Amino acid sequence: MKTYRSFAGRHARIGNSSGLRLEKAFFDENPEFSSGNVLVQALAPGVALVRAEYRAPRKAAARQEDPALVPFLALIDRRMASHPEELTPYSAREAAEDASLVRGVKLGG
Repeated sequence: MKTYRSFAGRHARIGNSSGLRLEKAFFDENPEFSSGNVLVQALAPGVALVRAEYRAPRKAAARQEDPALVPFLALIDRRMASHPEELTPYSAREAAEDASLVRGVKLGG
């Protein structure tokens, strides 16, 4: 799994608009943000998701990583590595509860 690192940035005035100025290393490591449009979605106070706006070919779209899930899983991975004492086994009771939550849910289109 690819690990994602954080980059420094700050608010910037751009003509009559406002923008975010990010360090060059961000664009070097994430070239999909170097051209074209981006979509920004506020998720919570002080938290936003930024996505490069581009359309992948239909066949490749199914193989793409989820832009919200991958960073979340990386966060969980880092937390597990830095605090293994917080890990507990997944119990049969929890499995039964989870199964009851998704019973009857149909997957796919």
